[in-house]
Amino acid sequence: WWSESDSSQLLKLVAGLEAGRYVARDLGVSDPERMAPPRVMEYVKSLFDGSCVNVEVVEGHSVFEKKYPLLAAVNRATKNVERHHGRVLWLTYQGSGEVTDTVMLVGKGICYDTGGADIKAGGVMAGMH
Repeated sequence: WWSESDSSQLLKLVAGLEAGRYVARDLGVSDPERMAPPRVMEYVKSLFDGSCVNVEVVEGHSVFEKKYPLLAAVNRATKNVERHHGRVLWLTYQGSGEVTDTVMLVGKGICYDTGGADIKAGGVMAGMH
């Protein structure tokens, strides 16, 4: 499957997969208060600081109303809870050299999908991820 000459590539692949697993764990398995949208933004920006990945942050309810109306509808629940105000993060890779492959990763991550509102009976929303 892998030759000895490919071992450094294999090591890079394994290290990258493991780093991705750590990030997924930190973002997805954490306490909702620890990884509310502003904290996710800080975490992601720190991950890619000094790398070839540019992190663009879109925030503000008026911007959401114009560009992301469904997000704006959910984000209304955070009106009085600033630490839950939504964010949209755009990650753009700016590598060097000739581009031989294009990979597009599209994902949706929702932190506390009701914008912080506890709408489920019995207060069980707080433990959801």
